[in-house]
Amino acid sequence: MDFSNTSSFHAFPAPVVNTAFLTGLQGRLREGKNDIVAGTIAGMTATCIEFPADTLKTRLQTSNKTALQCFREVVNEKGIRGLYKGVSAPLMGAMMENAIMFASFNESKRFFSSHPEEQLGVGKIALAASFSGLAVSFWLTPMELVKVRLQAAHTTSAYTGTFDCIQQTFRTQGVRGFYRGLGATMAREVPGMTAYFVAYEMLCRAFTPVGKTRQDLSSATFMAAGSLSGMAYWISLFPVDLIKAKIQTDMSGERTSFLGCLRSVIRTEGVRGLYRGLGVTLARAAPANACIFSCYEYVSRLLNQHNKD
Repeated sequence: MDFSNTSSFHAFPAPVVNTAFLTGLQGRLREGKNDIVAGTIAGMTATCIEFPADTLKTRLQTSNKTALQCFREVVNEKGIRGLYKGVSAPLMGAMMENAIMFASFNESKRFFSSHPEEQLGVGKIALAASFSGLAVSFWLTPMELVKVRLQAAHTTSAYTGTFDCIQQTFRTQGVRGFYRGLGATMAREVPGMTAYFVAYEMLCRAFTPVGKTRQDLSSATFMAAGSLSGMAYWISLFPVDLIKAKIQTDMSGERTSFLGCLRSVIRTEGVRGLYRGLGVTLARAAPANACIFSCYEYVSRLLNQHNKD
């Protein structure tokens, strides 16, 4: 072949850039970033509001005392600060949890949508929510294990703080120890997230006046929808959460089976025992989830407006 003859080379065609694809990809990345930022801020704000009630819920689930007795016990032991013992792990956890939760849910919604303005049916919303529940379980399990061990009456004295709990868990059980209760977390989060997001999406649609869009809804409306959705979440899965807490705070290592622990609770306390602490949980869930959704929607609007400008 004569390499001196440039005509013997065939010019390669210039690569074709799919500008529509790149524009769409940039838009999805921007939307995903907004979901993460808004979810992080919402999670941080809600945790600061709800954590004292969450401490009481854990004590109720892992003891045979009343809410008032648990409150007095915590305050007598540690003062008001005791209600926030272990808050650092769930604070960081909630920030990441809500970032993962909203990002995975909205990305799943976009995946199931044929066009950006499509209003998904209940089935597709439920499917997107279940994916969100799976994704968030892998983050939540180690975070909640540390949290409940620092909150429960029979385990709290074993640790000096969050870092000590992490060290002891790793030293005695390794990385696998942090995922104790993963199955129970998934069993809680998948149906829980389905109830959570389906309730929220349907309530937002019900609250939207004829001729208006979701963008016209007020913060008060998002608070109302979020409050009811949070209660739907806990009512739908509270027994699973109770069993998870018992598994994660069992220091003997005997309670490893979800079904075994479930049978034990029913045998010793009856079905009512599965709902121990539900009242204080709902009292906490209403304001916390009102805060989460109103904060998320508000920050999302600000970020979307900033991107347009």
